[in-house]
Amino acid sequence: MLVVALIALIAALIIVALNNARVKARDTKRKADIAQLVKGLDLYYANNQAYPATGWVLSTDTTNWPALLQPYVQTMPKDPINNGDPRTGNLGYAYFGDNANTLGCGNGQAYILVYDLEILDVSSPGMTGCNGTSTQYTGPAPKSITLGSRSK
Repeated sequence: MLVVALIALIAALIIVALNNARVKARDTKRKADIAQLVKGLDLYYANNQAYPATGWVLSTDTTNWPALLQPYVQTMPKDPINNGDPRTGNLGYAYFGDNANTLGCGNGQAYILVYDLEILDVSSPGMTGCNGTSTQYTGPAPKSITLGSRSK
C-alpha cells in the first residue's frame, strides 16, 4: 500500500513538472515570436517610412494576419494556443497600426503589440504615443505585455 502511494505521489510530481515545462516553452516561443514581429516591423518601416496602418489585427485573423508584414516576415507567427484577443485575457497576438492618428504621431507612424504570457516574468513597457497617450493592456489577468514604437 505504501509503495502504491509513493508511486502515485511521484507520478503527480512528474506531471506537474512536465506541465510547468510546457508553459515555459510556450512563453519562450511567444517572446521569440514578438521579437520576430518587431524586426519585421522595423524592416517594413525602413522601406516604407511607415508601419502598416491597419487598426487592430489579431493573430486569429486568417486573412489579414498572414499578409500583415509580407515580404518581411514570410510566415507570421501565431501564439501556441492562439484562442483570441490578448487584450481581453485570451492567448494570442494583437497588432495595432495607427490608422487614425490615435497616438498623435500621424497615420502609420506608431504601432502597438499586445500578447499574453502564462507566467508573467517580464515587465510590460507599455506604449506612449506622440500625444502623450499611454497605452497599457492588462486584461482580466494581469499577464498581458504591451509594447510599441513610434517614428523617431
